[in-house]
Parts: sequence; structure tokens; C-alpha cells
Amino acid sequence: MILREVERQYLRKAGLKKVEVKSAAPLLPEIKKEIFNLAGEKIILRELLKPELLAGITLLIDNELFIDASGRHRIKRLFQH
Repeated sequence: MILREVERQYLRKAGLKKVEVKSAAPLLPEIKKEIFNLAGEKIILRELLKPELLAGITLLIDNELFIDASGRHRIKRLFQH
């Protein structure tokens, strides 16, 4: 928890954002370009392959969930209604 806050402060002072993308398959160059357009050019991008997502992506910016467009999330929502 403390380490995360130190990292956040350091990145903020450096004008950087930490972006973590979890996807079921490797990201296409077009998707990476959209992420840079959305989050800004000064980012540290970390890509994680997570087949359990089934499809789509989740996107965290500075450790906060920004987008959950995963297949797993969509299926979960179907069964909640």
C-alpha cells in the first residue's frame, strides 16, 4: 500500500501515468495506439495476457479500473439480471 502510493507520487511528479492492460490475446497495434490516445503519450504500459478473460480487455490507469470490456465481465453481467 505504501509502495503503491510512493510509486504514484513519483509518476505524478515525472508527468507519467501507469497503464496496465489485461487481455485474453496479444494487443493489436491499433489497440495500443488507442490506449496511448486515451491515456496520453507519457505512459508506462504494462501488458498482461489473461486467457481467463475469454475476450476483450481490462484497462487500469494509475491502479484504478478505467474500462472492463472483458468477455468474462459481460457474461457475469448477463447472469446478474
